[in-house]
Amino acid sequence: MNLKYEIKPENLKVLEIKQITLNKDKFGALTFDKAYPKLHEIRKMLVEFEELGYVDLLTSDEVNEVNSLKSQLLHYVQRVNDLNPETDATFNINVRDSLENEIDNFCKGATKQLRANLVFLRQEAARKSTDQQSLAEEQKAATQARKQTEETLNLLQQKLEKLNEREQQLETTSGKVGAKALAIHFNTETILYQGRADGWFKAVVISYLLLVVLTLGIVAYYTWWHQGGWAALTWQEGTAKLALLAVSWYAVSFFIRSYNVNSHLAAVNRHRTAVAGTLEDFLASNPSATGEMLQNGTDAMFKHAAIGFITKAEKDSGNPLLEIVNKITNPKPD
Repeated sequence: MNLKYEIKPENLKVLEIKQITLNKDKFGALTFDKAYPKLHEIRKMLVEFEELGYVDLLTSDEVNEVNSLKSQLLHYVQRVNDLNPETDATFNINVRDSLENEIDNFCKGATKQLRANLVFLRQEAARKSTDQQSLAEEQKAATQARKQTEETLNLLQQKLEKLNEREQQLETTSGKVGAKALAIHFNTETILYQGRADGWFKAVVISYLLLVVLTLGIVAYYTWWHQGGWAALTWQEGTAKLALLAVSWYAVSFFIRSYNVNSHLAAVNRHRTAVAGTLEDFLASNPSATGEMLQNGTDAMFKHAAIGFITKAEKDSGNPLLEIVNKITNPKPD
């Protein structure tokens, strides 16, 4: 019979024991029916020894004992395979039974010798399996924990990004609302001070005209209508007339100063209104530069600037005529 695998230790797991012992074409009715299951059982035990790594776990004497039993198993399989009833006239039922008895005795002794070590190897395998299972569970738990941590970190990162975006939106919205509120406030102040300035301007015009009329009236009176003319003017009358003219001139000067103050305040608030409106537009178009734009806008609104309705020289002169001429020739928009 041609075997697929050679009878040697490394082929123990695939050894064709059944085909060798139960070959009816070769042995006819004298097949080794009793020997086969016993040889197969010993082969299974020895294969399990190999799978459990007996060489690394048993003592050297125990390893030698297992190897010896393995060699004996292969020896009996080889003896059965070498039998050839066609060429060996001595082969008969007695020869078959005698060999089966030897195999039976071998299998009983081998089972007894292998059983204790096999139990030990199985226990070690179970312990390692438990340790490996625990390790696998720990690794799985660690992996899950790491995954959960990564998910938590990603979630926190997303929330942080949303909070940053929300904070920027709030800053931008707050800046826009503040700029709009300032624009409304300064525009209201501009209207208020411009209205007052217009009122004071009317007072300047009226008082100046009254001053001119009063002066011309006094001159005309003492020139043409007063008996005795200027020569008849007493010091009491002269003092009274000068006092009246001085009071009138002071009133005109006071009106001019009030007009200048309110015109200046109207111009300042008009400038601040323009800055606040510009700031609101910039914040809407470029929210990322909120802080810088608010700083620049604040500086532009409140820093000191020479904003004059008339020139400094004209203000210092206090000339009512120049004030009236400036109002007429350079009107300021509301």
